[in-house]
Amino acid sequence: MDDVQIIFAGRKAHIFNERFRRGDAVMHRLTPGGIAQFDRVYGAAFVQNGESVVELAGRAGVVPTDRLFSPPPRPTGWAHSRAQLAALLLAFTLGAAVVVLLAVSTDPSHRAQAAGLDCDAPAVEAPTNHRSEVTA
Repeated sequence: MDDVQIIFAGRKAHIFNERFRRGDAVMHRLTPGGIAQFDRVYGAAFVQNGESVVELAGRAGVVPTDRLFSPPPRPTGWAHSRAQLAALLLAFTLGAAVVVLLAVSTDPSHRAQAAGLDCDAPAVEAPTNHRSEVTA
């Protein structure tokens, strides 16, 4: 094994350890061009067989540090607020569209009578049960 390769791998492991700590989130690709998978750093990077490697929490064995990178940052601040505002406006727009569609599709000449009452019929006086004479 070449001494230069071991020194270079040691430097890569040192740089990795400065950038990532145990428990930090990382993304890794098992094959070049493959789908990146989320994982966490399980321990410090070290040199094994002339290559800088590290253990991950979700994988058995070691993974070369060359295949690891930081996950994309989550939206914060203004970008997060804009996403929430866009979701709120979309919900409002869809709700308004549903109300308009219901209003357009309802035929006003066919009103449903609630509990058999006709609101357009003239009022009828209800019979009274008052007795005018008091019985002894």
